[in-house]
Amino acid sequence: MTSHEELARLVAASPGALVLPGGDRRAHVDVATPLTLLDALDLDGGRWLGIVQDADGDRWTVPMRVEGGSLRRAVAGDGVAESLLAAMAQVARPRRSRAGRWYSSPQM
Repeated sequence: MTSHEELARLVAASPGALVLPGGDRRAHVDVATPLTLLDALDLDGGRWLGIVQDADGDRWTVPMRVEGGSLRRAVAGDGVAESLLAAMAQVARPRRSRAGRWYSSPQM
């Protein structure tokens, strides 16, 4: 189990690419290091949602995965989004929110 303090150390030791999405969505951005973890939500199972600041003061929301003592940006299939939705459902007030499905249909 990773503590908030350990996560902060892992973020500080990470390259700037940690804050950028992978693949085709990766922007050509120079992220100034070192990175600083400002806050993080522990989603259990090594899954975290963090607010990270780079050395230039820019802030990034970063889904993260800790495995075997190493940190990487979470990717599809890591379960971060599912864990975040489950956490949101636990704090939602039943009277004010309702689970349901949303979809869009083109108008003809």
